[in-house]
Amino acid sequence: MKTAPGATPKIPEEILKKLVARLECPQGFSSYGQIVEWLEQEFHLQVKYKTIYRLVRYQLKATLKVPRPVSKEQNEEAVSLFKKTFL
Repeated sequence: MKTAPGATPKIPEEILKKLVARLECPQGFSSYGQIVEWLEQEFHLQVKYKTIYRLVRYQLKATLKVPRPVSKEQNEEAVSLFKKTFL
């Protein structure tokens, strides 16, 4: 049986391995736009934001290294008390 070859990947396998390694390191990326810029600067590869989002989020199942936002007006004593008494 013959099978269709399908579309060629937008990101070559060697670059994909480097991207996975960069996503696993503690610094990682803070946004998908930053990944697009990194690919363009390092490998001269122009890839759409949507393609990177789909690849990283759904195929690689990776997460970006962005802390959750915290209010500046939050009382630190109340937070520590909550953490102590929560469990």
